[in-house]
Amino acid sequence: MIYRFSETFRNFTSFLTDTMNPLSEIGKTVRHYPRAIGLIWRASPKETVVFSFFNLLSAAITPLQIWLSKYIVDEVIAAVQATEGTSTTHLRMIAILVGLQLLIWVASNAITSITNMLLYPLNLRVTYYTEKLIFQKLSRLDLAFFESPVFFDQMMHARTQSVQRIPNFVGNFAGLLSSILMLISLLIMVANLHILAMLGIVFLSVPHLVVTSYFGKRWFRLLFRQTAERRLADYLSNLLSTRESVKEIKLFGLHKVLINRFHVLSQKFVRENHTLSLTQEISQVVLNLLSTVSTAGVWLYAALRAIGQHITIGDMMLYFQASERARSTIVNVFRSSGTFYENSLFLEHLFGFLDLDPNAVEGTLQQPENQTELKKVDHPIRKGIIFEDVSFTYPGTEESVLKNVSFTIAPGECIAIVGRNGVGKTTLVKLLTRLYDPSSGNIRLDGIDLKAYHLENLYSQFSVVFQDFLQYHFSVQENIGFGQVDAGNDMERIRTAAEKAGSLARIEKLPKGFDTVLGRTLEEGVDLSGGEWQKIALARAFMRDAQILVLDEPTAALDAVAEEEIFQRFNELTTGKTSVIISHRFSTVKMADRILVLEDGRLVEQGTHDELMKRNGIYAEMYTLQAQRYS
Repeated sequence: MIYRFSETFRNFTSFLTDTMNPLSEIGKTVRHYPRAIGLIWRASPKETVVFSFFNLLSAAITPLQIWLSKYIVDEVIAAVQATEGTSTTHLRMIAILVGLQLLIWVASNAITSITNMLLYPLNLRVTYYTEKLIFQKLSRLDLAFFESPVFFDQMMHARTQSVQRIPNFVGNFAGLLSSILMLISLLIMVANLHILAMLGIVFLSVPHLVVTSYFGKRWFRLLFRQTAERRLADYLSNLLSTRESVKEIKLFGLHKVLINRFHVLSQKFVRENHTLSLTQEISQVVLNLLSTVSTAGVWLYAALRAIGQHITIGDMMLYFQASERARSTIVNVFRSSGTFYENSLFLEHLFGFLDLDPNAVEGTLQQPENQTELKKVDHPIRKGIIFEDVSFTYPGTEESVLKNVSFTIAPGECIAIVGRNGVGKTTLVKLLTRLYDPSSGNIRLDGIDLKAYHLENLYSQFSVVFQDFLQYHFSVQENIGFGQVDAGNDMERIRTAAEKAGSLARIEKLPKGFDTVLGRTLEEGVDLSGGEWQKIALARAFMRDAQILVLDEPTAALDAVAEEEIFQRFNELTTGKTSVIISHRFSTVKMADRILVLEDGRLVEQGTHDELMKRNGIYAEMYTLQAQRYS
């Protein structure tokens, strides 16, 4: 009992704190409105203008209908009281007024249809434009951001809640502006009865603004608090519905476990959302009762004025309708303001993400302020690559992955990197390609620190196949052409790259050859085996006219025959290129000019295959163990 009382008291205190100054809170978010409107304008300027025009036009409909109703009622009463000679005139006027009312109804329906018709494509354009801005921002962020769970929460806020709220902002803003203009007209009508009638309607509706703003903040806080768990729910949803995971889930019988976890999370969301929604609806019922008191007062006063013959019956009907519509409109305006405020809180997240400092997380690449001072890589590379006492620790962790690593790679030399899992082989490649900067030490290309090169130019010197290469569910031509985007239509070059990778014969057997869509995302897509996908990834690497070739487990998914085909042309494929190969297959490693052996993040051995075998160290041990398996 004491706990419930303290919990209720805390909620009440929170309510008071959040509602003491709602206008001030809303004011803090108003600064985002011009930017949001600018975003909508840039997404679709013509549709924005037309949509806004018809929304403003709709504001005049209700006041005109009420005004015409007053004259129709007065004419009807006049016709009833008229002599036989003058009733025809009143009937004619009634017909004209009803005709005008009919035209307004038709216009109202037309305007509603037009605004609805315009709103849907406008929302789509704004949504897609916002997503495009987010993707452009993501493309400019360093890899270090994608190692941070906090960043993923920020990204999820921007990509889900915030993107969904932008279209709401379009409709809310236009509807709010139209309602305000209509409300002004209605309040002027009510003020003609008495100024206190207008003030009563306004002030008894103000609590709607306070409470709606309070619940807007509560909804924002709830969704913000649920972000990490919603990310987990999305992950579980993907696990249970993607082709890549279904095999293992079936074989291990994981469906019940994963579905139960998803059910527990979803029920938690339902309970939390239902509790807040129920509280909000109860408060709305109470507030609606309060606001109807003002309307009842206006109706009573108007009726007394009509009985006293100070106003006509038509005037009384006008005040009846105007006061009720003004009450409902002002409640909707305040409610929309609260929703507007709630959407603005999410806009703050969106614009905060778009304005994210590129150096906001630990481990981002350091760039000079003056980009014009950056250099371009010589072609050909003259002095090679030098790792000088390089150490690296991933952002947010304490243990060093690489420790004081030093070695050189001569121009045109083929280097293989070997070692047990987790010793830092792929991390070394990320540093070489400058996806990360070393925590300490230097990496030099042609005697110049990698940081001194223009980043896009430096990236263009590398052709990379990572172990977890991407499978693009596009055409074969695009899959290979992505290796050199500006040559994506050069079919001769694409065919040559496919031939080098040993995938040409398979491609020519596909239903549409190089035009065949790969993967199962689209209905006409054709899926490939793991080895065939790896050949496509190799072809993509060979497509690029790069000076440095980096292959991370290039034959891991290939069968023995395909691997032998690659080996037979290995020298041809790497001629004129500086090559770095990571592999657990020593049949691949043997072909390198020099082999680097990593152990616990340190470079412990280096030399040719024969030299390392004679040394009888870690390399010789690993090679012997693998050879024994084959023998």
